[in-house]
Amino acid sequence: MKTMRHLRLAFILVELSVLIASCRYFDGQNIGTPAGSKQKELPLNRTNDQQHVSAKVGQPIVVTLQTIGGGQYGTPQISSAAIRFESTAFPAKQNPGGPTQVYRFTAVAEGEAQIRIPHTGSNPTVRFTVQVRKH
Repeated sequence: MKTMRHLRLAFILVELSVLIASCRYFDGQNIGTPAGSKQKELPLNRTNDQQHVSAKVGQPIVVTLQTIGGGQYGTPQISSAAIRFESTAFPAKQNPGGPTQVYRFTAVAEGEAQIRIPHTGSNPTVRFTVQVRKH
């Protein structure tokens, strides 16, 4: 019985470690760039909805969205392989009006891609068109 409790505790600790490692920047204050990346990240938010923006191959793209009311933003949809989805996280510091979510992408190949991030509630889908070019 005691051994079973220890195994459960060990399993929970491993899961927690994986979760923390996958969300390297919990606080949302310092999103940073991936290790080895030298390019400045491209920050986007709801005010950039429907805009066309430019990024360079290898450039990180960080989208910060806040939900007003119920629901949350879902899995992003990307129209081409020019942009790769990396991760999403809920920063530790949240606004009481609704959750904030941070999405990380990387521009990986020349071309154009539309990023669509749908919402599970009444907030509209957010769309960005990114033109990726070589350095």
